[in-house]
Amino acid sequence: MSRRSASTYGDEKVDLERFFVYFVSRIGIVYNPNHNKQKFYQGHKYKITCQASHPSRLIIATGESAPSPSIHIWNILTLEPLKIVKTDHKNGILTMSFSHDGVLLASCGFDKFFSIQVTNWKTNEILGFRNSDSAPILELGFHSFDRYEFTSIGYNNVAVWKIDGKSLLRKDWIFINSPNLEGVMPYITCFSYINYQIGKNYQSDIIVGDNFGTVGLVSGGKYYPLKKEAHAAMINCIKVSDALGDKNVIITAGEDEFLKIWNINMELVHEVNLREQQVFSHGTSLQKNLSI
Repeated sequence: MSRRSASTYGDEKVDLERFFVYFVSRIGIVYNPNHNKQKFYQGHKYKITCQASHPSRLIIATGESAPSPSIHIWNILTLEPLKIVKTDHKNGILTMSFSHDGVLLASCGFDKFFSIQVTNWKTNEILGFRNSDSAPILELGFHSFDRYEFTSIGYNNVAVWKIDGKSLLRKDWIFINSPNLEGVMPYITCFSYINYQIGKNYQSDIIVGDNFGTVGLVSGGKYYPLKKEAHAAMINCIKVSDALGDKNVIITAGEDEFLKIWNINMELVHEVNLREQQVFSHGTSLQKNLSI
């Protein structure tokens, strides 16, 4: 991230530095691994429950546990609060996500029916609010190209939401009928959009991971298991990326302590045992080079 781009999103990004942002109790912490120093955001009166990173990488949103919770949006370099967003949630904020252009913020509450709110955080305008379901939502994420569409995941389902004026509509609700040997249905634990270019248009599907170690695809309102036992335990995170070349790869990491790279046909390209990986190729120890 760049200090020069702290004031406006359009500035040239130079003088890159990497920070880790996390929270303990009601304190937001910004850690600089290069200088082994940390700074503290102390604007919350209640315990922080979740955080989301703005696309600029210079702004963080932190949600709290409170009867009528607020979301604090603040600059990680100056620690100055940019906006305190009021919500209609109850009991706390479970998870949040910014749209890819950074304009909208979707949040899920700890209410009985896990309410969802979408807010233009700069203007404090609430674009939509509604209850979702009695099952908890584990993650929210906006569509890659459409700021008015986002996805939620949770127990045995993937839901696609559409913002239509002041209404929040459930566009698709896909149930994952893929139990394990004991007949238990899965939790969808992570997801990422995968984008295809067809002529001049782009199409997006959703790649998901679950607590059984399966990678699946959601496309056209249906679920397709792509790779069962991709991991020997729960998949914690999944990412579709072209960072390793001109072709998309799918990167997964699980509780089996493996990081795996797959091609789009779910053929294993490379895997790393994170527990055994003590030194990187350039000789820097794993503990020292946390920024990797």
